[in-house]
Amino acid sequence: KGICILALLCVLCLGEIPEYVINLDESPLTRWNEVLEKFKSGTHALAKAASRQVPTIMKDWLEHEFPTAFAKTYPEYWDELRGFQIALGLPMYDILAYNLMYEFHADCTGILARNAEGKIVQGRNFDFYSHTLYQAIVFMAVFKKNGEELFRCAHYPGMIGVNTCIKQGKWSLGLDGRYSGLPLDSGRKLTMKAINKGTPMVKLEARLAMLKFATYEQAVSGLAAQALANPVYWIIGGLTGNEGAILTMDRNNMLDKWTLTNEKWFLAQANRDHWKGNLEERVTWADQQLEEMTQDGFTYEKLMNDIMLKSPVHRGVTVISCVLSASQDVFDVQIPGSSLQ
Repeated sequence: KGICILALLCVLCLGEIPEYVINLDESPLTRWNEVLEKFKSGTHALAKAASRQVPTIMKDWLEHEFPTAFAKTYPEYWDELRGFQIALGLPMYDILAYNLMYEFHADCTGILARNAEGKIVQGRNFDFYSHTLYQAIVFMAVFKKNGEELFRCAHYPGMIGVNTCIKQGKWSLGLDGRYSGLPLDSGRKLTMKAINKGTPMVKLEARLAMLKFATYEQAVSGLAAQALANPVYWIIGGLTGNEGAILTMDRNNMLDKWTLTNEKWFLAQANRDHWKGNLEERVTWADQQLEEMTQDGFTYEKLMNDIMLKSPVHRGVTVISCVLSASQDVFDVQIPGSSLQ
């Protein structure tokens, strides 16, 4: 049944993204080489663009302090970064800037819904500047160990962290950047301080979570307890019933846990705290569309075509639109066209 649904959804794609296995049994220095070779020029261009966009306050720290702190805390992932540097022939500064882009700024939209059969479905739009550069290199990363698939993500070469993933038959994960209200440079100082202490970057923690947590319940409790380098919304989908949660995270603790209920069959999140009002148009419009669609009328196709690919949820900086369902093994990724759908 899951295969049939996936096949139906892929007919609707604007072009299937390529799939590459990331074999975690291989050396971290070389496990990404195949995909890096395939997308070398595009990844090179995006890393160079990232290095030009590093905030002034972070430039010296990124060149001198970050490498020492990160290599000490995460030696395996530091070796992956070294492997990227070797394969791409770029300065380490460019590789690091590229990997920290999401810590600087991020706009995304996430939706959780329970269909009429009680299955959980997740929608996610990844929005970011330099979106056309990202679109040129997106691929499906299938992380394997001992020949078995652990999880898969819509991903980008040269990046150690992840942001849109599924552990098939278990749970799915997306994340949205959170505007904490601090002045930008004040927030960046806190980010640098946290990373120097070994606190994980948001996208790296997403990858660690996909490796560590076998179930939806473990993912919710584990991510709720983890300190982070930056505020974020974790958007976590399970299999059935009320297994859908949005965790509002500060750098040190969880501020709010918002879940599906018997009465509430969907949740929509962008980049502001849902309980404070003044929500983005993306959220209020998505709420209206889902209410009008009704739970009985809700389908994977409608979530993608009528919400994720439509303005205002789809924006000028949308990189990809995704629909995931761990219970049905669905992971549909679409690259929006140059005009709104």
